[in-house]
Amino acid sequence: MRQNPETIIMNDILVAVTALPCAFFERCNTGAARGSNGRLIRFGTPGAPDIRGTYRGRSIAIEVKTARGRLSKEQERWRDSFVEAGGIYIVGRDAPGVMTELEGM
Repeated sequence: MRQNPETIIMNDILVAVTALPCAFFERCNTGAARGSNGRLIRFGTPGAPDIRGTYRGRSIAIEVKTARGRLSKEQERWRDSFVEAGGIYIVGRDAPGVMTELEGM
């Protein structure tokens, strides 16, 4: 079974950032699923990033996108609120790019 390109990028980014010293990152899921009774259950915050964590004392959010991927309106709203609160928001298109942004902090 072939993984979608965004999943491959996300896995590469997670491997890279979790190897950083004194860092904590985790995958965050948002979506919906049907329970055993058939009822729709929503989870996560709409617009929340794929990966969140802390590095060098800063709160980091990473939204994973392919080269052509764009943020949705919900993601833009979440990003704006997060940055206004002092967080660092990265649109991660590949692991080397994310690592460059983190090392530049």
